[in-house]
Amino acid sequence: MLTYPEVNLLTFANDDPERQPSMPRFSANISTLFREVPFVDRIPAAADAGFRAVECQFPYAVPAAELRRQLVDRGLELVLINAPAGEWDGGERGLALLDDGSRFRASIEDARAYASETGCTRVHVLTGAWADGEPPWSRCIDRLGDAADRLSEVGVTMLLEALNPGDVPAYVVSDVASALSMIDAIARPNVALQYDLYHAHRTEPDAFAALREAIGQVAHVQFAGVSQRGEPDDWCARLWDELDDLGYAGWAGAEYSPVGTTTAGLGWWRERSGR
Repeated sequence: MLTYPEVNLLTFANDDPERQPSMPRFSANISTLFREVPFVDRIPAAADAGFRAVECQFPYAVPAAELRRQLVDRGLELVLINAPAGEWDGGERGLALLDDGSRFRASIEDARAYASETGCTRVHVLTGAWADGEPPWSRCIDRLGDAADRLSEVGVTMLLEALNPGDVPAYVVSDVASALSMIDAIARPNVALQYDLYHAHRTEPDAFAALREAIGQVAHVQFAGVSQRGEPDDWCARLWDELDDLGYAGWAGAEYSPVGTTTAGLGWWRERSGR
């Protein structure tokens, strides 16, 4: 019998004495932050900056056991990884749509193994890009459902995210509505929405209205300055306030590209966390 992790985080009890009354729980995305140092050294760098959680896009170049050791040594939680998305430089943005499903199944097994080893409970699965006619929706939904079942066996919530067509051309989940529609079609209790302010700002008439409407299905949030995807701006500050008002208790991931060094651009974090 499968067991599923809780997706709706609105009932979270704030029992963390270090959490300020007006701030989400922030995680540092070590694929985009602390790039001044090698990847595995970004976990201690994030801990030194005061973060209590990290996330990343594709950790697979580093053995999962080494990631776990770094996390345990520094007392950090890994809250999100992406499943392998194929040959990125070749234009692949996920594997669920491909004729041959073997690579997609292997990508889910890799993500499952890393999540299990590191204690990560959320995996973002990119569905893929499709530029030649109507995508094979039925095949995609079936595969994503199977993936959700496999991930649920190790207590993982599978996330889908809308990626704007300007940054990710031909991506099949291009706005919040299409992501929610796919989540409904998959019909698994451990499938939820990853809401990214940067992408939503480019696809939604009102990014915050879209957030409010979807909040019951949001299990992870990411943010970046909405103009250049750099350090957080006033839009991000509004997002954090909205999350507090909505009672959101999940993680908010800082997934932006610093203009200079990461540490020099962490004024927003020091101000918001009181550090």
